[in-house]
Amino acid sequence: MEAEPDWRRTARKAAYSHLRGARPRSVSEIAVEDFPTESVVVGKGPTLPASEKTTFESLDYAVVQNTVQRKNLMSTTTSMMTRKVFLRWVLTFFIGIITGVIVFCIQIGYTKLSNVKFDWIDQLINYCDCLYLPFLVYLSVNVVLAAFAGICVAFIEPEAGGAGVPEITSFLNGVKMPKVNRFKTGFFKAIAAVLGLSAGLPMGQEGAMLQCGTIVAAGITQGKTVAFGVDLHALQDMRNDTEKRDFVNVGLAAGVAGAFGAPIGGTLFALEQAASFWNHELTWRTFFCGMVSSLCVNFLMSGVKSDVSWGHLSENGLLAFGSFSSKETAAVSYTVFQVPLFIVVGIIGGAFGALFNYMNTWLTIFRTKFIRHPVLRFLEVIILSLVVSAASFYLSYLPVVANQCRPLPPRNDDSWLQFFCPKGQYNDIASMFFTTQDEGIKNLLHNVSEYSHAGLLMFFAVYFLLACVTFGAALPGALFFPCLLAGSALGRFLGVSFTYMFPSLDLNTGTFALLGAAALLGGVVRMTITLAVIMMETTNDIAYGLPIIITLLVSKWTGDIFNHGLYHTHIILSRTPLLVWEAPSSMRKFTARDIMARPVICFRKVERVSTILKVLESSTHAHNGFPVVDTFDQHVLTADYDTAAEDSTITDADSSRGNGNRRNSNQASNSSSSGISSRRPLRTTRPIFLGLILRQQLLVLLRNKNVLRTYPECNPQDHMSMTQNDFCAHYPRELTLQDISLTTEEREAFIDLTPFMDKAPVVVRKKAMVTRVFTIFRTLGLRHLVVVNKRNNVAGIITRQDLLDSERRMKRGKNKELSMKTAKWNRAASTYGSIDSTDYTSGRVSGDVGGVGGGVGGGGVGGGPG
Repeated sequence: MEAEPDWRRTARKAAYSHLRGARPRSVSEIAVEDFPTESVVVGKGPTLPASEKTTFESLDYAVVQNTVQRKNLMSTTTSMMTRKVFLRWVLTFFIGIITGVIVFCIQIGYTKLSNVKFDWIDQLINYCDCLYLPFLVYLSVNVVLAAFAGICVAFIEPEAGGAGVPEITSFLNGVKMPKVNRFKTGFFKAIAAVLGLSAGLPMGQEGAMLQCGTIVAAGITQGKTVAFGVDLHALQDMRNDTEKRDFVNVGLAAGVAGAFGAPIGGTLFALEQAASFWNHELTWRTFFCGMVSSLCVNFLMSGVKSDVSWGHLSENGLLAFGSFSSKETAAVSYTVFQVPLFIVVGIIGGAFGALFNYMNTWLTIFRTKFIRHPVLRFLEVIILSLVVSAASFYLSYLPVVANQCRPLPPRNDDSWLQFFCPKGQYNDIASMFFTTQDEGIKNLLHNVSEYSHAGLLMFFAVYFLLACVTFGAALPGALFFPCLLAGSALGRFLGVSFTYMFPSLDLNTGTFALLGAAALLGGVVRMTITLAVIMMETTNDIAYGLPIIITLLVSKWTGDIFNHGLYHTHIILSRTPLLVWEAPSSMRKFTARDIMARPVICFRKVERVSTILKVLESSTHAHNGFPVVDTFDQHVLTADYDTAAEDSTITDADSSRGNGNRRNSNQASNSSSSGISSRRPLRTTRPIFLGLILRQQLLVLLRNKNVLRTYPECNPQDHMSMTQNDFCAHYPRELTLQDISLTTEEREAFIDLTPFMDKAPVVVRKKAMVTRVFTIFRTLGLRHLVVVNKRNNVAGIITRQDLLDSERRMKRGKNKELSMKTAKWNRAASTYGSIDSTDYTSGRVSGDVGGVGGGVGGGGVGGGPG
């Protein structure tokens, strides 16, 4: 039999001490070394492998209800509240303006660089009429541009890579994502996006646009910038995670609205894809910001177009795809007989979207294992650029070799490229590769019967694979535009095929290109309402709403058969502790005691500074929440039995049951028949849970030495000189122990934690079902959830990591021991009724360590850092 660890023996002796009449050890007397240095079993199931443990922390969305916060609320007047609401709308307006300017700069930079590159290639083709020189120049320019983009992401700012949507979604769910909302991340993401797109890589620019919007929203609402060391000492009421979360939602919608000219679509994108917390006021502010951003982009674009003047708002947005209702597009209305064809497009698009997700998932796993070093990630970008450049150039040359050049249509414009074809003819594949993505989508949607069947299929297959490989590399690439471009080619190919199969139907291939773009993108990201609105806003055509909605629903249903959406898949692969909307069904069988972390580290309401420092300095207990307990006797001197007495005291019956002795039920019934209960309340020394205090609060208190007192002088009124602004002065950065400097005398002083702890935290009983725990945690946006027994003693603590770790164990089938012990508890419950007979058994002592011995850390030894 395995020997009992020292830390468990210490906790067990402390738990039994009150039954033997001995004084329990307080938090000051139990050293940090008495507790385990390795992770213990959370609940009753096995711990996760080290490779599956994450170091993510949660955000503080719950309001700390302490004396300082109450004093701040009492001093707040109606005019101050009105001023705060007005400031929110003013900041929302400026977020829309700044985001619109950034979106405009990204698109103009990408367009100008791409046009310069394509002009060089066209001039070289006309100059030498050879193949190798244009190819070498094209390859060299693309590699140089891609190399600078890779340097920005691989070496300077790794957080600038990717679409940014999984990280923003996780942040809005309550997970602290390092550097996601930093100025440096946004700056290099925008630069790398312009360079990568100009290099011809199949990546979307909307990722950089929407993340820049969130960074702007998270930055200007704080009244300070850490990057430049500027603090205006303003907007201090906005310096909290809740306000920052709402403004990030606003900035996200502004980025999408500016990119697509779709204010409603941007609002729905934030709501459907990213947001986890929403309210009525946020809906209006989000829509208003998206409208301002779209209007700003529209105004700026009027100054760079040659056919319009400044202020002429001719375009809905930056990347409008053009209307289908004009006569020039030769669009025809659809009939009911075409609805089955729309469903077929949705099925095919959803299947290819699921294939895209499947391949990219395995490619991401491969990158995580073998391409982790910055040098390898940079070399991957160079190789990708070489492959993309070679594939696009030589595929564009195939129509020339196969003598498949097509005569120029009567309505000729600059969208058709000659590219080695004879005069008066054009190269349809080169016209799709050698242009910007938004122009390529417009051409596929509106140019009628001017693409070859083989060229469409070849372009889709190659671009589909290249986009799949590119997403996830050290580039700031997103999914929308590559999927829209590839889907347009797929839809147009299907439209041409349906025209040959059903010649009696008057089909418009541009309509099927639109539906194919929606189907493929919906199959990849699994959004329905948002994509339907964006597609209608960008085409300025509400008549195609029904076909788009049908196609998107079928595409989503088809993709869901095989896997998750790609954004959600990348969140899973990054092991981010994201809480979904509903608790998994596997959690229904378990209670809070099964998943809670223990032993819990607690503080007394008046604690010595040296003890607090010992806990905070411990690398083993790097937790962020600490229950505060009352270690003095809390007894009710009354002879009458009632519920309150049972919940707050230890009775003779409880004491005898804890020693293994059972009273005769008849004797107990007779004893209580006289009207006075025989269950006499006893004095107990088990600490009562009072509140919760966070690590950052403790660091602020240690830094502010005015709160340090000798023990007799500790009084809550002595600490009221501190205000709410003292606790948010360093936000969004956090204090560390390196910021604390204390003398020997100050280390022996005491701090009264009563005015600063959260006096009304959310708690649950040990027997609460995990599904209810999950709902409370997810709905209220909690960071810590304290678990107590019926006497309000701390039994454990739950963080989001504990919830997800338990879910992973249940999915892996490693809960056999947990199931066996659950059955044992059920048998015990049937024997003893509703009385918790395991409170004082050796099997549950470790669960009550926080309530017995005080302990030293919050979040639980076995739980995540919270």
